[in-house]
Amino acid sequence: MEIIRLFALFLFMLPVHAAHADIVDVATISETRSLLSQMRFLEDPSSDMTIEQVLENPDWQPLTRSNQGYRKHPVWTLVRLTNSDAEPQRVILHNPRPGLNYLDVYLISNQNPLRRLQLGSLRPVSDQSIISRHSTVVLDILNEEWITVATRVQSMGPYELDWKISGTADFSRYNLNSYLLFGFFGGLAVTLILYNLTVWRSLKDNAYFLYGVMALFSLLFQYALNGIFRVLDMGLSPLLIFASGFITSSLFVLAMIAFPIFFFKTARTMPQMHRMLMVLAGFSAVAIILNIAYLIGLFLDFWVVFMAGFLTITASLLVVLGIQAIRLGLPGARYYLLGQGAYQMAVVLQWATIRGWVRLTETTEYFIILATMLDITFLSFALGSRIKSLSVEKSTYQTLSLAQSRFTSVGKAVGMIIHQWKAPMVRLGTQITELRGHLAHADAGPLEFTKRAARILPTMEQDLQDMGRTIDEFGMFYASGDEKELFKPGRIINDIMNLLQKKINAASAGVFFDGEWETFRLNNYPRYFSHVVMTIIDNALDILAERNVANAEIRIRLQPQGKSLALVIEDNGGGIRVNPISDVFVPFVSHKKKEGSGLGLPIAKMVTEEHLHGSISAENTRRGARFTVIVPGLNP
Repeated sequence: MEIIRLFALFLFMLPVHAAHADIVDVATISETRSLLSQMRFLEDPSSDMTIEQVLENPDWQPLTRSNQGYRKHPVWTLVRLTNSDAEPQRVILHNPRPGLNYLDVYLISNQNPLRRLQLGSLRPVSDQSIISRHSTVVLDILNEEWITVATRVQSMGPYELDWKISGTADFSRYNLNSYLLFGFFGGLAVTLILYNLTVWRSLKDNAYFLYGVMALFSLLFQYALNGIFRVLDMGLSPLLIFASGFITSSLFVLAMIAFPIFFFKTARTMPQMHRMLMVLAGFSAVAIILNIAYLIGLFLDFWVVFMAGFLTITASLLVVLGIQAIRLGLPGARYYLLGQGAYQMAVVLQWATIRGWVRLTETTEYFIILATMLDITFLSFALGSRIKSLSVEKSTYQTLSLAQSRFTSVGKAVGMIIHQWKAPMVRLGTQITELRGHLAHADAGPLEFTKRAARILPTMEQDLQDMGRTIDEFGMFYASGDEKELFKPGRIINDIMNLLQKKINAASAGVFFDGEWETFRLNNYPRYFSHVVMTIIDNALDILAERNVANAEIRIRLQPQGKSLALVIEDNGGGIRVNPISDVFVPFVSHKKKEGSGLGLPIAKMVTEEHLHGSISAENTRRGARFTVIVPGLNP
């Protein structure tokens, strides 16, 4: 009975409200267009007007602007449709802005009773005739039928009062294009996020992590703002989806401010700009609080002014930062400026459409998404150029570290030579003194002198030969070039043992060789091979001496492994006391109690992998530590 009463009322008032709305003939609609010029609007300051009161009200005004900005009260619109074609026409009305909260649509037909549709982002999308990002109304209009569309709009976002009218083919095309664009955007964003997070795990550079965070919040913000989450129907409440648009936008801006701090190292490269970014980061935290406050209905006017100023300053500063980075010649600066320039234009355009300064159209909507894609793409390129710069820095660091390591090894070897020379030099000094004494007392007779000289001189000659052999071994070990050649690893290991003999004696260690030695030959770099072996054995001797291991021993084994040679060095020093054990190859991590630089084993790993093209691993055994070095190039 209520519907019949209202229907009769609308028929009675038809001449009144019809006078306030131009009639749109749907038979002339050939493509999607706006109904703005044929619409009227009415403010509802008290928020309590009924449909009857609205239709009776004489204060309807022509609708000259679709975006009415932010309102604290509902706004009504009115438009009237008819069909002059002999055939029925199906048309689709949709509101341009996906994020409008509530649209109560009243349909009045000259052949059908009153029908009310409850649309909007805070209502289930399943209630709509068509699953779409936008609030949509499907109308089948018969010949000479007229339909009056009265709409009550209320939202926490900007009020978009326009209706766009389309045929089914045009609307389907628009929906398909928009979903393809957002799908491509989502795929691109997820791919770049995963890639850069993978790089972050490898390099431990927070710039890559912040890029992932920034791209993620950018994706979430655009999906929430443009109604994608609502269409996907992931089981989230409409209110949560709506609120996520505010929160993710604030978090995105915070990540966007933090990104250049880590990417350009602004504390060191641009100190003044760094201070400004830190202030903006503080304001972004305030923006998050204000967004939450706005969601519960507080500080509406202040929120709009603050956000407008904050976003404008942020956009300007980040563009200036990109220009300054280019001037300083920082890696990735040009890509950063291109990305941020594109996105800041999108931010300005998006804010302008929200404020109503620029009309929201299909073109402006697509431009914002395309600019967002350009931003995350160019920033990924910027990070890629950073990887190239890091590779150069890493190569330089490795070269310097290797040089430093070899310099340290030379220093240790010189110390070993000094130790090995002490005894023969003392003996030589004593023997020279003895000879000098014999020469001073020639009265002993030439026969006696000859006997004594025959006894002393061979010993002196032997000491000189030992000293010369030590120098030769030292020279052979450190004079090897960087050329790849065929060599016997067993011989190199024997030379190393001779160099380390004094240290082996000091640790009271026994060295045992297992397996065949002289039969193996490697086609690789002997210099780098000797460096790795020297580092591992020297490190083992340090541990054995430091821990004062009784019956200390080092076992060395060579064994074939396919086309590679496996070198296994094992000690009984109690094992590696680093957890996880793989950290023993991390720079500046040492398991020695003292005098450990933490560079020996990491450089040995780098040399093994990058110069010998092999692998090195460490593990603890029941008695101590075992290092396994796999080197390719085994010559049969």
